[in-house]
Amino acid sequence: MNLQKTALACTLFLSLLAPMAAQADGDDHRNRPYEHAIVGRVAAFWPYNVRLRNGEHVELHDGTIINPRGITLRGGMNIRIWGHSDGDGGFIADRIDLIARHRVDDDQ
Repeated sequence: MNLQKTALACTLFLSLLAPMAAQADGDDHRNRPYEHAIVGRVAAFWPYNVRLRNGEHVELHDGTIINPRGITLRGGMNIRIWGHSDGDGGFIADRIDLIARHRVDDDQ
């Protein structure tokens, strides 16, 4: 009987830890100390690469998310790129968000 109670207590304890472990394993990049964002305007886009008008080059990877989903980046689009340094002075994009342009006639 004591063994059953111990096993039940261990199972309960582990079930409480499981959600915390799942959060720790998530690759949402928020816990990286080197995570940051850059904002710019697209000058050129080709597979796995974006060049901004300021000359900065950004590399994409298979897991890079582009929001809104399904959009193809084009020259002139304003974007915010969340990512991290590759350690060699380059920038790796984890997420790219399209920033809506603010037009003067939108205020009227």
